[in-house]
Amino acid sequence: MTKRRFARRPEGYHCTRLSLRLLGLPMGPAARRPGMADLSGKVYEDKRPGLLIIARSEETAGLKGLVRPEAQARLQGLDYDHYFAVVVFQGWKTTNRYGVQIERIARWGSGVTIYARFSEPDPNKERGPEITSPYHLVQVKKVGRWEQEIAFQVVVDGTNVTSLSHYVP
Repeated sequence: MTKRRFARRPEGYHCTRLSLRLLGLPMGPAARRPGMADLSGKVYEDKRPGLLIIARSEETAGLKGLVRPEAQARLQGLDYDHYFAVVVFQGWKTTNRYGVQIERIARWGSGVTIYARFSEPDPNKERGPEITSPYHLVQVKKVGRWEQEIAFQVVVDGTNVTSLSHYVP
C-alpha cells in the first residue's frame, strides 16, 4: 500500500470547510426548471460564468429578476450576522437543460474557493430554444471571524472561471 503524500501547507495556512444550505424553493410559472432565473424580470445576461455574494440584507435589492422571488424573500429574511449567501451563475444560454451545482466551499484566511459543477445538455437529447440563466444559490454559515474583504473564486473542473472580492461583515 502506497501512502499518499501531501504538499506541506505554508505556516499559518488554515482551511475551513463551510456548511452550505440550499435556498432554492419551488418554482413559479415564469421559471420552469430548478436554478433558472425568473424570465419575467431581468436575467443574468452575461455569457460567461458569474458570482454574487450577498453579505447584508440591503444587498438583496439588486437581485430582483436574477433569482426567483421566493429565493429573494428568503434572502431578505436571512440572519446575516451568522450567514451570507453565494450565487453562482453558469451564464446566459439560448437552450435549456444546463445546470449549476455548488459542491463545496472552502475558506483559507481571507480567501474562499467555491467548487462547482456545470452541466450541459446531452447532445443526443432534444433541447428547446429557451433562454435560460442557470444558477445555484446557497447560504453559507460564517465560521470564525470574517469582518474583512474576502477574495472569492469559483473553480469548475480545476479551472478558476470567475472571481471577485467582497467585504463580509
